[in-house]
Amino acid sequence: MHSGRAAGGPKAGSSHRTVGRAGAGERPSGEAGRQTEPTILTRTITKIVRVIPRLAFILIAGSALLAIAFLLQSRLAERRAKRLDRERGRLAADIGSLQAALLAEPEGSLSSAQATVAYRPAEGPGAGGDFYDVFKLGEGRLAMIVGDLSGHGRAALRHTALLRFTLRAHLQSGRGPRDAIAATGAALSGELDDCFATVAVAIYDEHDRTLIYSTAGHPPPLICGERALPTVSAGSSPPIGSGLHTGRRETVVDLRGAAAVCLYTDGLTDASAAGELFGTGRLEAELRSLRDGVSAQKLVEAVLAKTDHRRDDIAACVLIVDGGGEAPRIISEQILLDAADLERGRLSAFLCACGVEDRSSEAVSSAARQLIEAKGEALLDVLYIDGKQELRISSPVALSSKGTETSSHGTETRSEIQMTSRVQIGHEVELGAEEEPTLRRGSTRAEQLAAGGEARGMLR
Repeated sequence: MHSGRAAGGPKAGSSHRTVGRAGAGERPSGEAGRQTEPTILTRTITKIVRVIPRLAFILIAGSALLAIAFLLQSRLAERRAKRLDRERGRLAADIGSLQAALLAEPEGSLSSAQATVAYRPAEGPGAGGDFYDVFKLGEGRLAMIVGDLSGHGRAALRHTALLRFTLRAHLQSGRGPRDAIAATGAALSGELDDCFATVAVAIYDEHDRTLIYSTAGHPPPLICGERALPTVSAGSSPPIGSGLHTGRRETVVDLRGAAAVCLYTDGLTDASAAGELFGTGRLEAELRSLRDGVSAQKLVEAVLAKTDHRRDDIAACVLIVDGGGEAPRIISEQILLDAADLERGRLSAFLCACGVEDRSSEAVSSAARQLIEAKGEALLDVLYIDGKQELRISSPVALSSKGTETSSHGTETRSEIQMTSRVQIGHEVELGAEEEPTLRRGSTRAEQLAAGGEARGMLR
């Protein structure tokens, strides 16, 4: 019996172990079934894929690829735009540097006056159009030029250099501001391509303390002494390169007292703050506030400090004249007329702006018309002498800045017999060829205009 139990024991134990192995093997089989069971998301996607037609699936996939391509292209375009902006900035800086290199250091020192200049190129494609020049014309005389070309960029550099040196050459040859502008306009006709230029040209003479200036489509200089000097813009000359005859107006100013004169380009007045242009009135106020020790650089910095946007170059020339308390005053306003000017009413507008009475205007218009019919052009001077106004009409022979006679086109003449008109209010107009005394050589235009012995057409 003992041996039977021993034999049965192992069998029972063996049976238990077999059952145990079988039980242990069943649990992994259940876990594997649960792991392979699909989730709700997987079943949903599978159903959608089975429902969507193959063509639609291809279209959706293609759209996704296109979206990725557009995103990549956008990124590339953004990087390209940033690179172009950097290159444009470098190009504008190069243009500004080239323009500054073309603008020589000013020769602006006289015993009674000092001229300073400032130039700021625009940021971006607006750079390269402005120019200036300041140089001496013999003993005690200083010439100043400020201009603005309609073009910008590299193409403008050649034109600005051509304008500047042509104007300089005519001034150095002895022409006055008006004649220099007229001669430059004639010489550069068709040379500026599709561009045109506005300029302001002035000559200061410290011997007689006068400033003679002329503009062509450009703002007149700001002149401030004890008070600001109002200017006459009626009958102004058109820009150089506009296809019209220019060099038609000239003004003489007495600067016996202390004064500040500013020639500038519109980049200074067109600078804006909060969308509002700085304007001429504010520029004049800045010039007056900085009159003691003012320089062109300080003036430009003061304007830029009060503005937040500018789209154009800035060029400025400031002349500081030492002296007493006498306020600046206009000595002469001059205009060159032809038949077309009379038809357009240019003479009437000019006389009205100068404060000439209607009765005098009618007599002057009549005399000017007769002189134009005989000579083609007439030169009218409105003079302010000793508090009185005088009008002088002559044939188109202008005085150069040296005091010598030049024709309206700038060539010298030695004629002593000219067509003149003598007009007296309330009397008949007499027109005829009369002998004129030879103008004093070497005297200034202001002295000759003020001399009472000239045989010029005169209206008192």
